[in-house]
Amino acid sequence: MTFFYRTSAGAEIDLIVQPSGKKSIVAIEVKYSLEPRPTKGFWSAFSDLQPAHAFVIYPGNEYYPLSKKVFALPASQLDRITDV
Repeated sequence: MTFFYRTSAGAEIDLIVQPSGKKSIVAIEVKYSLEPRPTKGFWSAFSDLQPAHAFVIYPGNEYYPLSKKVFALPASQLDRITDV
């Protein structure tokens, strides 16, 4: 299952993925910038939903952590979403 998440207070995440038969979700945010910095709305939604992991997909080349459960993920490496 996939869906978009946004609240009237401004919390939002571009894509929420819930694998079939699992309770945990994965949050995905897409940024065009080479500096993948999630917004305050993302962090608020992340706190609301408490996904197992989150990825900020961006056009850069490096995969690295932004926090304990949030990773910057190059668009060229989308297959790594299943690695975590």
